[in-house]
Amino acid sequence: MKANDIMLENLTVINDYGFSAKGDSLVKCTNDTTRQKMIRKDGHQFVLRAMPPTTRLIVKNCTFRALGGDTVSPWDTANGMYYFKDCTMEGGVDFYCPRGWAYAENCRFICHSKNAAIWHDGSQSQDCKTVLKNCTFEGDNGFKLGRYHKEAQFYLLNCTFAKNMADAAIYWVATASTPILWGERVYYYNCHRKGGDFEWHKNNLKHVNPKKINVDWVFGKRWRIR
Repeated sequence: MKANDIMLENLTVINDYGFSAKGDSLVKCTNDTTRQKMIRKDGHQFVLRAMPPTTRLIVKNCTFRALGGDTVSPWDTANGMYYFKDCTMEGGVDFYCPRGWAYAENCRFICHSKNAAIWHDGSQSQDCKTVLKNCTFEGDNGFKLGRYHKEAQFYLLNCTFAKNMADAAIYWVATASTPILWGERVYYYNCHRKGGDFEWHKNNLKHVNPKKINVDWVFGKRWRIR
């Protein structure tokens, strides 16, 4: 997708390769230096991919399913603004991976990876952020909540985590080549795990009133959603 001011509503989109493939496949690829490419059963499997200059994307009441990584990938780092509501997203590692500014509310996330469910790239501006409000997280046993390779800023409010989620906070990938200059910016408010809370997702939101965190706070004057 390469277009602005798009609304997607009441859609179900499935990339079933990971679910149906019996294993990894080696295919011919003339653009590859080796003239062939390995297609992994759990590799990148985009369902919604919004490339620059796509911004001001609204997605409501949609289901996006894949087994591999990067299921939902809105990827404009500089100007991307993305709003998700009442959606179900399912996939492998980093399967919800917005860049720029993103707001997701009342969404269900289903993770089939032990590396991470969500991801963010906020490297273009210190103001970039991803907000997840009133969302639920579930998945395979031991799934991790999230990670980041570049500058990122996460806000999770009123979220519910499944009992089988790993005891592992959203983490920076230490092998990433890009240094983190703005520090760890991962904030939680009123988030609870079924079966008992972990220490790392206790309330730590002190610099902003959680009642003020809404779409206007995230996108500011750049985009008014009505």
